[in-house]
Amino acid sequence: MIAVGLWVWSLRRFDFASDAQGNIDDLWQSLGSGILAADPVGSITVLHIQPPLLNTLFAIDLAVTPSSHAFLAALNAMAMVSSIALLVDALRRVGVVDVVALGAGVLYAVLPGTVAYSLWVYNVTLTGLFAMTAVWGVAVVRTRPALGASVSGVAVLGLVSTRSTFAFPILVLWIAALVWLTWRHRNGRLLGALAAVLVIGFAIQLHYLVNFGLVTMSSWGGQNVLNATKTAGVLSVSPSAQQALRADPCASTAVQALLDERLNVWDPGGLLALEECSGVQVAPERGAIAWDSQFKPGTEQSNFNWRAGLAASGVWTEAAIQIVRADPTQLVRMAVAPPGGVLESGVARYLSRSENYRWVLPTAESLPAPGLGAGLSTVFAPVAWLLVLIGWIFAIVSREWRKRSRPAFWFASGLLVFHISASTLLEYAEAMRFRAEVEPVLLFAATAATWWTIRVMRTRFRSRTSAGISPSNEQH
Repeated sequence: MIAVGLWVWSLRRFDFASDAQGNIDDLWQSLGSGILAADPVGSITVLHIQPPLLNTLFAIDLAVTPSSHAFLAALNAMAMVSSIALLVDALRRVGVVDVVALGAGVLYAVLPGTVAYSLWVYNVTLTGLFAMTAVWGVAVVRTRPALGASVSGVAVLGLVSTRSTFAFPILVLWIAALVWLTWRHRNGRLLGALAAVLVIGFAIQLHYLVNFGLVTMSSWGGQNVLNATKTAGVLSVSPSAQQALRADPCASTAVQALLDERLNVWDPGGLLALEECSGVQVAPERGAIAWDSQFKPGTEQSNFNWRAGLAASGVWTEAAIQIVRADPTQLVRMAVAPPGGVLESGVARYLSRSENYRWVLPTAESLPAPGLGAGLSTVFAPVAWLLVLIGWIFAIVSREWRKRSRPAFWFASGLLVFHISASTLLEYAEAMRFRAEVEPVLLFAATAATWWTIRVMRTRFRSRTSAGISPSNEQH
């Protein structure tokens, strides 16, 4: 109820329909309303810059609530509320008492980023729901193995279909872990459900491979890495990388133009205009606006899904592979020690206020007691990660702690480790937004770890106290 009240409070303070329309049209990751409304199915089939779900949801919204965008508003609101409910229930299922579990739910509800991101038409809140559902499903496995594992697998398929960071191998590893977890409960229905999830995920990835030559569901991998390292000031083209790049004059020239500020990685026309890149093959037209057009219809906005963009992205990806292979330490420097100092590192940004992001900050500041909310948000992630780390340490040194812990915590830990690694080693400027995607999972892991740590410490304290009391003292 707290989250709903805050959501309604913020919703009434700005024009959601206008903002949603602007996001659908302006977001680089979106094909835009002109394309999606005119050719929704054809557009999704030629989409190479992102996984398919976000633009599919935009297309559905434009079909059912094109003016109010009520579909997207309701979807995000339900995703937010569901994430809170699943967080609380998952904590209860791993043994955390009701009052603490409810307290965690309240904390997540009042974090400014929770409501702020739910009112931004993008994939952050939906990603958070899928992540929390994946962990909740693992918590349910203990009592209902088939249901829990199936729901968890479907949720990770949702992650892979929504957020390019969660590449297809993550789905494979998660399904494998679920099979291992439920092996003694295995039955045809459970294994069939997990196999179906894996087949669907494989089919989507196969579509990207066959049609675009991509081993992930986004053509932006190399561009993201080069843009991130350059923005962080750590981009280093070592002599060995330069030598490797000379085998491809186009890539070598493009990288030098990037270093000289004469070209950016998001300008496919600029790259293809380089004399050395005249031989880059651009795929033929397919009769789909999303593929054939350089600009979004009726605007001067670039269509980043343009077929020439796919051709250019291949050049950048090969360049990024050579540059990082020659000096992988630059990714580490970006994550923890860029030229701007530790406070400007990817990890510092990742742990900073999630709502301190230009597209959602005005909404966060419209909430009641914005100063208190900002203070809470400032300490949330560092403290939560510290508590998780303490839990891992106790797991190493305490057999009792390990016995109290539940698989859901370890699945959540794995997801968090992967997410912070990918978000800081491969991305940079928007790391605080990335962290918002897993805040419910982070809060789950921190709360569960703290609860088990306190219980273990209390048990040890009582044991030592009891051992120090002599029989004669007990008689008095």
